[in-house]
Amino acid sequence: MTYIRPKLESTQLDASPSSNITSGTANDTGITITKTPTANSAILVLVNGARTKVQNGSSDSDSPFFFGPDSSTIRTLATIQAQDKLFFDRVNAGYDLETSDIISLIYTTD
Repeated sequence: MTYIRPKLESTQLDASPSSNITSGTANDTGITITKTPTANSAILVLVNGARTKVQNGSSDSDSPFFFGPDSSTIRTLATIQAQDKLFFDRVNAGYDLETSDIISLIYTTD
């Protein structure tokens, strides 16, 4: 039996939003996921080191969520792929993102 150990991927570690997110909803952070996560991989999003829950196919909560590259399809956790964009809803979250904030995405890949 061959054991294949998944790799822990940290994408754009210490990335910052491309602009301040201080108004509106469903704002593109300018951060993309660089590799497709393994099936059933947990995806951790850290904002300044604090873990935030990733929303599963909806933008109706205080959590960040992923859109496909065309920005028309909200992804479920199981369908997140390379080049998907991280979006943030500052109204539901109750706080703004600044360009000085540090956002990290941590997940496993094959």
